[in-house]
Amino acid sequence: MNEMLKILMENASGFSERNEIRSLLENEASDVTNKMITNLYQSAVDKSHIDFDDIPESKGDITKYKGYASMVETLNVLQGLATTQNVKIPEIEIVSQAVEHIVFRRQLFERAFTTDDQFVQLTYNTLVYATVVATSNLISSYVDFIKSPDHIEFKLIKSATRPGHLVVGNLDKFNKSVKSGDFDKTISRASSVEKSNLVGLDDFFIPAIIVGGLLTIIPLMRELIFSFYFSRMKLSDYLEQQSALLELNKASVESSGLTLKKKKDVIRKQQRVAEKFHSLSDKIKVQSKMAETKATKELNNEKTKWTIGEVKSDIAEHKLSGGMDSAPSTGFRLL
Repeated sequence: MNEMLKILMENASGFSERNEIRSLLENEASDVTNKMITNLYQSAVDKSHIDFDDIPESKGDITKYKGYASMVETLNVLQGLATTQNVKIPEIEIVSQAVEHIVFRRQLFERAFTTDDQFVQLTYNTLVYATVVATSNLISSYVDFIKSPDHIEFKLIKSATRPGHLVVGNLDKFNKSVKSGDFDKTISRASSVEKSNLVGLDDFFIPAIIVGGLLTIIPLMRELIFSFYFSRMKLSDYLEQQSALLELNKASVESSGLTLKKKKDVIRKQQRVAEKFHSLSDKIKVQSKMAETKATKELNNEKTKWTIGEVKSDIAEHKLSGGMDSAPSTGFRLL
């Protein structure tokens, strides 16, 4: 039973509905699954009007995004600190891998901007946004800037209640989808569509060959978009925090060979940056927890509205109107 049918099973009101879901014939199960994929995609689209800032201007090549260089450098700094202090932080590797996967697939994403494929564009914008947010979440969760009269030091602090679990968790799902081959197969086929607008989903069809990939990609996109939707942070805030971290780290490295008096001068000069860094890190930590809590609640509330009866009724109504022939609707039509 795939994730779409599990949602309906969770919302079943009794044994009869659960048995109805279990007894779906192959064709019916396909229709139901694809209608649920459409529902989740539409749900994501409805909240996708968030500020992606300059991400769309990179047109599928993340290396051209203004925040790319500082994000990669920040992840390297965090990994260096973890290695130095003999601390294992798997989340750093998850985010770093996600960035690498997006870089490696830039031709797929660039084609989507050339052909105006809005589904793949939204996937790209969402994933890049997620890597920026996740990087800042790692800073807020693990790094505390310690100032003392005689030295500047960075110390990693593992937090049992770290923010960013939803964002990092979905980047991990993205990485696994890439490794399984589902992501490339799905995006490549979706990039070949004649049209994949974010409206009128029931007018387009997609074959079963990439349904498996959509079962992963669309739910993770939806969760990420919901968390961004409920956050009051701007992308510029995350980039500013990362920039402050890099500046403080540079000062820390440069002061390592200085005398006590000169170290104090460095500390004095960096005080303003340190205060900004602390303020942004605290703000990001609070906002991330708040956004993920609201997003999780809204995601769960929305899921409870989908029942097997309503889904099958929608499918039957659409077939009667001639909108669905033998192929199940999922929001795309392949050439």
